[in-house]
Amino acid sequence: MKIDVLIFRQNFKDAEKAFDQFNQVANKLKLPTDKRIEMISTANWATLLFARGLKALEGRNFIIAKKNFFESFKQYEARGDKKITNPIPYYWLGSLLSRDVADVSQMPEFRAHLNHPYVAPMKKLCDSYSFQNVQAVKELKVGYDKIFCSSIRPIYNQFFDSLVEFCVESAIIIESKAYSRVSFQFLSDRIKYDAQQIERISANLIANRRLSGLIDDEQKALIMVQSPTTSSSFLDSVNSILSTLENLCSIHLD
Repeated sequence: MKIDVLIFRQNFKDAEKAFDQFNQVANKLKLPTDKRIEMISTANWATLLFARGLKALEGRNFIIAKKNFFESFKQYEARGDKKITNPIPYYWLGSLLSRDVADVSQMPEFRAHLNHPYVAPMKKLCDSYSFQNVQAVKELKVGYDKIFCSSIRPIYNQFFDSLVEFCVESAIIIESKAYSRVSFQFLSDRIKYDAQQIERISANLIANRRLSGLIDDEQKALIMVQSPTTSSSFLDSVNSILSTLENLCSIHLD
């Protein structure tokens, strides 16, 4: 079949076109999904779904991307294919970008694969953020070239860079609670992040009323004042990142 040849040659773009044509004919004949899979083969069906997920992710259609990646995973699982883990990090990224931050690591389908080299970094990323471990989050950017394909890396990198900064924000809020006055260098040593950047981020937190304090420019310190407790959850941070990215996209399109 033409689709099989195109997939073997890794020509996913033309394979998807052929797949669409095949589905149009199959729809007219009212062929059920299992018969379609038999005609194409489970492995190639899974690969096509994965390719469709990539296309949807590139187009910022995150919910559809998630659906295709999960279906791809299920098809690989059905035939015991070693590629079964390939869709999982993409599904996880799609979940974050679609503002669905339900704990993917708790999904029964994925539990057996959490220690796989392609999957473990995504779990560690979410765990490190939850504990405001800035250094661990930063280190996780290294090596993602081996996980995400070139067309997806810009999307991930933009999201990742924003996530690091939100992680720093959370760490500043938590660390500063124990002090009435704290130097930016001390926070830098504690958080493992540049002191000038911590000063900049602290000023933004104060301006946005997420942190109650004052900046001592001469002493390079943060002076805390009493205020209601402020917190930053992973969901809040992801939503803030996505709102920022949406604004950037709309500005670019305009």
